[in-house]
Amino acid sequence: MSNPWELNPYIEYLNRQRLGTQSGLVWGGAVYESIYLSSFPRILFLLKESNCQTPNEVWSLPQHLRNQVEGTIDGPLSSPRLYNIWKFVGCMVAGITGNMPSYQSISSGGSDNFDKICKRALSRVAVLNIKKTPGTSESDSSVLLSYVQQPQHLELLMEEIRILSPHLVICGGTYDILTKVIKRKHEVEWSTGAKTFTCDDTGSIFLDLVDPSVRGIKRNVLYTYLQCVYYDLMHEYHWDERR
Repeated sequence: MSNPWELNPYIEYLNRQRLGTQSGLVWGGAVYESIYLSSFPRILFLLKESNCQTPNEVWSLPQHLRNQVEGTIDGPLSSPRLYNIWKFVGCMVAGITGNMPSYQSISSGGSDNFDKICKRALSRVAVLNIKKTPGTSESDSSVLLSYVQQPQHLELLMEEIRILSPHLVICGGTYDILTKVIKRKHEVEWSTGAKTFTCDDTGSIFLDLVDPSVRGIKRNVLYTYLQCVYYDLMHEYHWDERR
């Protein structure tokens, strides 16, 4: 790449070149490249697959997220709407980049202010799916594993991670799948029960977490869990000294 602001065009190019668009394609990247690259820690959410209306959809996940941040009408919607999954991703990033204040303090200013905080934080992240072709709201782990075990798919995913160079990869329901295909070191199970490993190839820290879209878990409970986990990571890797 000639300059670091070309992250997303390069990732799109790799996806189109290697996978084509005949079976549909959803590529990822940083929501806003310059903001992502200047953030610490750089956070990548590594999710399963995109929930699409039709199996042949072709679209950009970063553009979709910019629409979410900017309040632009997205897809078939008649008016802008901040999806719950991205609201909570933004909430988690707001916590991590703000030294993990309580959930109550982030949400205390009312729903509109909470949305603003989440959108502002969402602008700092990168997002990838391990499966690039469109999926549904119900992901099958065996299908996802079979997909990422194919050499061309794993090679593309690892190249995307190297391009984005995250400090922290939050695995939304993808951690167990990745442990079967990624060379790793320094695996840790923390006092909270959280699991992490360091990717041997990129040096990024991978953290096990449920998918942000999962139902049945209270958001404040999951946030508090992440709060405890991140304190451990922050001190272990001296991230608190690098802000």
